[in-house]
Amino acid sequence: MYAEGKENHRFCGLNIWKKIAFLLLLGGVIWLPGREGLASNHETGEQSLKIVSGLTDSDSEKSPQATSLASVKPGAALDRIVAIVEAQIISDQPVQPQIITQSEVDDLIEPTLDKLRQKGEDFQLESLRKRGLDELIVRKLRDQKATQIGVTVADDDIDDVIHQVERKNKLPPGSLPEVLRREGVDYQRYRQQLGDQLMETRLIKRVIWPLIAVTDEELKVLYNQTSLDKTGEEEVHLGQILLEVVAGSSPGDVARVQEKARTLADGLRTGKSLASLAGQFSSDSSGLAGGDMGWFKKGELPENLEKEVFQLQQGEVSEPLRSAQGFHVIQMIERRSRAISTQEQTASYRYKARHILIKVDANRDENTALAKIRQLREKIMDGKPFDQLATQNSEDVNTIKDGGNLGWFDQGVMVEAFDTAVKSLDVGQVSQPVKTPFGWHLIKLEDKQSLSSNSFEAQRPMLEQRLIATKAKDRYKQWLRDLRLRAFVEFP
Repeated sequence: MYAEGKENHRFCGLNIWKKIAFLLLLGGVIWLPGREGLASNHETGEQSLKIVSGLTDSDSEKSPQATSLASVKPGAALDRIVAIVEAQIISDQPVQPQIITQSEVDDLIEPTLDKLRQKGEDFQLESLRKRGLDELIVRKLRDQKATQIGVTVADDDIDDVIHQVERKNKLPPGSLPEVLRREGVDYQRYRQQLGDQLMETRLIKRVIWPLIAVTDEELKVLYNQTSLDKTGEEEVHLGQILLEVVAGSSPGDVARVQEKARTLADGLRTGKSLASLAGQFSSDSSGLAGGDMGWFKKGELPENLEKEVFQLQQGEVSEPLRSAQGFHVIQMIERRSRAISTQEQTASYRYKARHILIKVDANRDENTALAKIRQLREKIMDGKPFDQLATQNSEDVNTIKDGGNLGWFDQGVMVEAFDTAVKSLDVGQVSQPVKTPFGWHLIKLEDKQSLSSNSFEAQRPMLEQRLIATKAKDRYKQWLRDLRLRAFVEFP
């Protein structure tokens, strides 16, 4: 969360939005997205699909957690309930069934409908509603599991990310809502989406990361694929339609899904809209964003898809590609070579560090925060473990459960004061209190590595992070599918 960006965009498109979880996993920067990456709130002149109910917008926005049956008051005016969801979780605590209402479904698909209407494209409303309902079922199950294992996202956590966005884009504090409004983005919807992405990130770190392992052989293959000169690195902007194949499907069922995928691929080749087809048919959550998956570098896609995808020309559509999820129809939207920045070219070291953050806010002034960070440093100097004190005291929600571990990062990536302090430390040394826009820090340098060459060992930490993130995304999708298969879902 302390990274300084390497590109000078003010706004990024859907690709950054799709990679928020990935960036948070790596302690990266969250950029302010453009209108194509988030919901638009433009008036269309058409009647709204939202059904008037006793559940107001303000009620639904108070928490990203699901609406429970127990929370519904007798006699209250309700939407039509379209599903009741209960995850099958082994726990001493009973799982509270959750309801999904028609207005929740319509609210979720509203941005997709806006885009299709603005482009004058055809769509089947009931197909979009079905996709929206499927997505909400998975989210409710995910949130039930998160509650059971103690993974939460609070409003303060979302506020922290909002503040990062403002600082990174050099916006005055508190100005983001107005900036988003001018961009046609609904602020409350943006907050909800940030909360959803934070929940996903924390679940991946808690549940999925311990299951991931990478081998030297895999790292060397990725290194050979991504070895760069100083001219740049190729990136691809992809769209996708995913048709899921349920585990245990008969050969005949698999063949029928494959044939449907071929039909959709032919439709794209003859000029049909990716946004329309993905919104109506794709099993992937990107379907409700028009099938736009964002930008990818080599090593960020599953190995069985990457080779085929990177051979596509701009505008070309793949044949159906098989994976554990099902059949993917991929469209190459755009290719580009990302220039290597001067900062990247001149970086001479990579660092591994931990930190403790004490914030300065309305409840704690500068002097109080500084006094606390000094007390913590005295305890460290007296022999208290840094990671233990970080877990007990740090206010960085992204690193607190891992003892303040920031992992590996390149010189010049962190904010200036933090970067300067790290460069001055010897391995094993703990810094004096360091002031940044986030608050007061203590930093412990655990290791550093020369980047004077583009050797495998110099690139190894970056390669590990990239490969783990790719594997984690695939394993997380499988984890969600398993939750869905084991769940009890009733359609009244």
